[in-house]
Amino acid sequence: MRLLKMMSATGDRSIFMTRRRYHLAIASTEGSVLSRIAICIFLATIVAHAASFNCAKAKTPQERAICASPKLSVADGAMAAEYKEILRIVPPETAMEIRQSQLVWIRKMATHCPENAYLENCLLSEEQSRTDALKHMIYKDDGVTFVWHHVYRKTSGDDPEALDNNGPGSAGSLEASWPSAISDAPEWAAWNMGIETATHKIVEQSNVDTTGPAPKEWKAVDGSDVDVSVSVDYVGTQLVTSTITNFWDGHGAHPSTDTMQFNWMLKEQRRIRTEDIFREGSEWNTKLYTLCDAYLHKTLDPDLGKDYTAFSAPGTIAERVHAIASDPENWQIDEKGITLVFQAYAVACYACTPPPLIIPWTELQPLLRHDFQIPRKR
Repeated sequence: MRLLKMMSATGDRSIFMTRRRYHLAIASTEGSVLSRIAICIFLATIVAHAASFNCAKAKTPQERAICASPKLSVADGAMAAEYKEILRIVPPETAMEIRQSQLVWIRKMATHCPENAYLENCLLSEEQSRTDALKHMIYKDDGVTFVWHHVYRKTSGDDPEALDNNGPGSAGSLEASWPSAISDAPEWAAWNMGIETATHKIVEQSNVDTTGPAPKEWKAVDGSDVDVSVSVDYVGTQLVTSTITNFWDGHGAHPSTDTMQFNWMLKEQRRIRTEDIFREGSEWNTKLYTLCDAYLHKTLDPDLGKDYTAFSAPGTIAERVHAIASDPENWQIDEKGITLVFQAYAVACYACTPPPLIIPWTELQPLLRHDFQIPRKR
């Protein structure tokens, strides 16, 4: 009887041990399967975010660095995905230009990121910047699609007359990007020509005349780096506004940045004129000058410790402030009102350049034409 009980107890223990081994085996198998799934997902992720080219054919230092770094490979894959998406969206003629822009960027990256200890960090920065640029290369507003064009030029630095702090013949570069509307409508064709011409003239530092086609040649100049970019700020049925930003570095004490407002009357197919906004005889220019002068006194006098007009030659500042306040190239026009933008050195020293002055539409309402459409927030 005792023997049977012992056998029963032993049998129960054997059964228990067998079940325990079974569950451990199952758990081990499940863990193995899960590990394999995780590895597959990881490998799939790497493949999905691999470099945008065949690493077996990598030749340049930049290509080899991208293939050797998982982080760079992921960044290059993300950039390539954005690039392919844009090509899928835009019409064929625009796609051709975007492909050209991509080739320009690849050549520029090779120049900007030479083979040295900082190559990986430089490439990562370039890849991320290009991805961001591609994301913003297409913009839609009020039913209109805009695509950005891009040029890049660099000189060899062999001009003996290009003297700067880096010595004679320092190399220079030019980078410019500007939008165009994807539309066959005549008013948008006129805007496209106008914004390209204005961008080109800013590069040349010449007077902006948008009545004719833009020059076809973009040139960099030894001894200076120029970067011109354009934003689309407001799109309406009557008015389209943009800001052209010009960054210039002459390799001197400090670089300089200035802006120009490109305000375009769509149906008239030309840049805005003061009479498009203000009534004849309303003395709007006197109003804007008075507001501007008061603002400059309030903003600059305490910091300068004296009347801001002392910054300029006697008798000249009033005329200059009048010109600033009256020129639509200094007007940011949006739902808030007209914002006066001051360029460096226009009314004070470089470091003293005042912030923009917003003049609300409520202040300007009595001066406006009855048919001028105040921009509305979208």
